Amino acid sequence: MDKKYLFLFLLLLVVLLASASFALNSDTVISAPSATASASTPALTGATQSTAPGSAPTSSAESLPARSNPSAEPMPMLSTPAVPPVAAPILTDEQKGYIGAATCKGCHETQYASYSRTVHSKKDAQGPEYKEACETCHGPGAKHVEKGGGRGVDIFDFGKKVDPQARSAKCLSCHEETKQIAFWNMSKHKSEDVACNDCHDVHSTHTKYLKADQPALCFECHKDIRAQSNRQSHHPLKEGKIYCTSCHDPHGEFGTKMVKADAVNELCYKCHAEKRGPFMWEHPPVEENCLTCHTPHGSNHAKLLNSRLPYLCQSCHDWTQHPSSIYTSFETFKGTAASGKNRMMARSCLNCHTAIHGSNGPSSHGLHFVR
Repeated sequence: MDKKYLFLFLLLLVVLLASASFALNSDTVISAPSATASASTPALTGATQSTAPGSAPTSSAESLPARSNPSAEPMPMLSTPAVPPVAAPILTDEQKGYIGAATCKGCHETQYASYSRTVHSKKDAQGPEYKEACETCHGPGAKHVEKGGGRGVDIFDFGKKVDPQARSAKCLSCHEETKQIAFWNMSKHKSEDVACNDCHDVHSTHTKYLKADQPALCFECHKDIRAQSNRQSHHPLKEGKIYCTSCHDPHGEFGTKMVKADAVNELCYKCHAEKRGPFMWEHPPVEENCLTCHTPHGSNHAKLLNSRLPYLCQSCHDWTQHPSSIYTSFETFKGTAASGKNRMMARSCLNCHTAIHGSNGPSSHGLHFVR
């Protein structure tokens, strides 16, 4: 009988050790086998010692304490099954409030006719016509029709009273990725609340859908520039040989005044390449900034100069070589011109210093821009 209980004890110990090893591998926390073994040992011993002489021995099943099956696998964690998202119902055009361009044409024949002549009306361009035509820009028109129409009645209106950012957002929904307006967010026009439709009109037949031709369109706001362009010395804006956009980008640039170059000089050199150099003798103002001597939009002095000669030169050369005191009526108009008193006549300083933008002349002749 003792060998039988010893065999059962050893078998139970092996099962407990196997269960503990499985639990550790599966990160399941269970009780230590030593505690179970120590609890079961007295029960087995007690069962042997409590058997009275002449009485029936207690069965092993009755002497062992009740326990859970150590070889059973741990119960897996329960997780809430993922609920698939409910798809939004697909609305028809009528449910969205779209009524179609044909309905718009019934009241707005003139606007529809001008719209149909533009690229926006071509489906291949993937513009408004590719989507909802008129309602791509103006929004659904069902309520607008129900209320009998009217400017701004339940329809998006591009009037001056509408927020400029909201008006521009309609255009940017299609044109935001184009390279021409890559710097729009940093442009002066946007910071001054200039909207796209302040200059453009999708119903216009002008170049780039402008509301008017250049420079008249720009002069509507830049009236000071219009006044300068009417002076005797000016860039050929009115003559149509250049445009405002030849130098400026209205949609924004890195340079100051939205010029199409990193610096003013680089912009001027695009046309006036002969002034770029390099020269053996550089004239510092020319190298630094053309605007030191010139004004770009118009001047009452020759060559778009900021002031007439010799006073322009005297603003820097006030005491060197030719002191200011020589420019008096006494020194200038008495004696012969060859005696050095010709600085108030003709081209003044430029009578001698002809290579004023830079010189490759030898020795002192080049140093003083004489040739």
